[in-house]
Amino acid sequence: MKRFESQMRFRPGSDCAVREEKVSIRCAATPPSIIANVTQADRLRAAFDSRDLDTLIGLLDNDVLWRGLRQPDGEVPLCRNRGEVREVLANFLARGGTGDPLIIGEVGDSIVVDPRPDPPRPFELHQVFTFRGSRIALMQDYPDRASALEAVGLA
Repeated sequence: MKRFESQMRFRPGSDCAVREEKVSIRCAATPPSIIANVTQADRLRAAFDSRDLDTLIGLLDNDVLWRGLRQPDGEVPLCRNRGEVREVLANFLARGGTGDPLIIGEVGDSIVVDPRPDPPRPFELHQVFTFRGSRIALMQDYPDRASALEAVGLA
């Protein structure tokens, strides 16, 4: 087994809260049975925990569809591919936004997420991420937790 130490620093103004932590990890070969048991939720959680936009974008299908919340004028904002999703998230981060997403449910290939943005939005927002194979094919926004859970049959 090897021991690795890593110190992570997040600068003020970055997409993450300022913190320092020291992590010690003991590594051994990962048994194939453990690798086979990694769920889509585990992969999504790892991307969120990495606090790295490229890691999250790497999970998206090239033709991912992100449906936003219906606007007062009836329009539904859409992102129709990985590049458009990246642009929206990069703009949010560039304006000083961040978040601490929390996975609150999983059914089949769909995962319900509370994005917990910071600064908080003036409205509630939950999302369902739906995988097709190993990639996220659909991101659907919902106005509250109950409707997101209901959409995947968990209500």
